[in-house]
Amino acid sequence: MNKGYWIRAALMSVVLLITMMGFTIFAQEAPPPLAAVTNGGLVLVVGGASQQVESANIAYYDLTWSPDGSKLAYTVNDGSATRLMLTDSAGSTPTLIAGNVSYMPLTFTADSAQVIYTVEDSTQVTTMANGLPGSTMNVFVQGNESPIASFGFGVGCGGGSPFPMDAVYNTEAGFGGSALTFEATPYGILYSTACTGQGLGLLNFETGESVSLGDNLSRAKLAPDGRRALVLQGGGLSVLDLESRQVSGIATSATPDQIGWGVDGSAYYSTRTLLIDAMPMAPEEASAFSAYLGMEASAFPQYEVALYQVDLNSGADSQVYVGPGWAIGRIFAAQGGVYFSLVPNGEAWVEAIAAGTLDITAPDSFFRERQIVAARLMRLVGDGTSVEVGSDIGQATPRP
Repeated sequence: MNKGYWIRAALMSVVLLITMMGFTIFAQEAPPPLAAVTNGGLVLVVGGASQQVESANIAYYDLTWSPDGSKLAYTVNDGSATRLMLTDSAGSTPTLIAGNVSYMPLTFTADSAQVIYTVEDSTQVTTMANGLPGSTMNVFVQGNESPIASFGFGVGCGGGSPFPMDAVYNTEAGFGGSALTFEATPYGILYSTACTGQGLGLLNFETGESVSLGDNLSRAKLAPDGRRALVLQGGGLSVLDLESRQVSGIATSATPDQIGWGVDGSAYYSTRTLLIDAMPMAPEEASAFSAYLGMEASAFPQYEVALYQVDLNSGADSQVYVGPGWAIGRIFAAQGGVYFSLVPNGEAWVEAIAAGTLDITAPDSFFRERQIVAARLMRLVGDGTSVEVGSDIGQATPRP
């Protein structure tokens, strides 16, 4: 394997490494304050120091800060039920808010006092406008026993992949790269209308009424002021004005995958390109891989990723990063910088298979494989490259 494949900050002449809670942080490159999943547990990171919130090696999802940054809500799934948990910015012992919540994201009331969440009622079957089957999502506010509203939600998603990089990508960016939306705005709750992530609606928090914004809108990223959102419309980059409910297309030089806002109001989008050549493997690696997965090594793909910046005023579109990687998972701005999570190609996974350190039949194989190809948090440098802030920083969510 080509171990010199990645551009890293370790190429600096002097690098002091600090290893904390399962991931490595460069002393010169502390991440912004954030919540993340690392080494199988949930942590808060401030100034390069981490505070463990939960250490159980279970599935954590939907890390969501309150608008004032004082609280962190999230969900955990132990394989039987999804529970809504709440902690504070100090990482205090989490409290259980609700059990059996849905797989929709979480949001907060504008005053940061209460979590807003959903519970799926699969007994209330409905038919969506596009004719697909749907269930009912009931909307709850923390502390209220009765739902305040409900909306129809298209169901029937499924499917899997033999590659753990896809599992990491799905966790970073939503199933198939199309994360669901459920976010409070000054105009109501912006939400996804189907499990595919395709389709957006706007729920009036006071009346409980919903309006469709478009069945071909997806991957919404709300602007800091909550009045606009970057979206994909039929695969193209657009801006959704939530007050007028108008969608304006933005010309791009490549087809966007993931999208996000920059520090100056510009837009960023990523691309992923399937390379012609399969992942390179030594003969012994190819043999071990085929025996492990029952798949020929020539069927193991590899990708190249890129990141672009778009000036929404002038329309200027420029590539600001390109490099090897399975996918870019999420893009966000924090403390004057632009960060992105990078899901690596599967070199390390293949090396572990060839070394005989993985057992596909082991109960924890799913987590162990994902750990080997865990997401890396990167920061744009400004010269077309990036600095690796840390490895194994999944679902990085900056604190407001």
